[in-house]
Amino acid sequence: YPNLDTYIDNVPVNFVCDAIIEVSSKKGAVGKAFHIANPKRVVFTRIFELAREQGAELKCITYNDWRKLIVDSLYDNRRNPLESLLSHFDESLSTKEIPYLFRRIPSFDTTNTASILRPDVMKTALVTESSIKKILNCFIADHHKNTAVISEYNTAMEALA
Repeated sequence: YPNLDTYIDNVPVNFVCDAIIEVSSKKGAVGKAFHIANPKRVVFTRIFELAREQGAELKCITYNDWRKLIVDSLYDNRRNPLESLLSHFDESLSTKEIPYLFRRIPSFDTTNTASILRPDVMKTALVTESSIKKILNCFIADHHKNTAVISEYNTAMEALA
């Protein structure tokens, strides 16, 4: 995974739906801005660290090396799930640059949203380390189906070493 100094600002889709419905039904919402965002963003590399803690065999590498692995896999006629996003991954970056797809997004003020939503709805916005671990456990438990992909990834990592 690429070593990028950025954040992930994800929220569960059920929170987005519930928030839109609840905000749109409140009279006090008229004329106000409501940012439907996670009030606690997650550091990008932390997701992969959590996956490693759960037993996933991943290696943190520079962005340029990571992108080269994707491009090389395409030249070797191997399928790569990131192929359709390749145009968003800038060709070569200095260590201080962030690719377009991963640039730091602004921190959104969720005060209005939190003030109008019921606490039980607002709580579902939080993507925490605990919820990330649950998602990762599903992926890792299912990794036997993806043994070939994992094997190709490890071979490519060894070639970089």
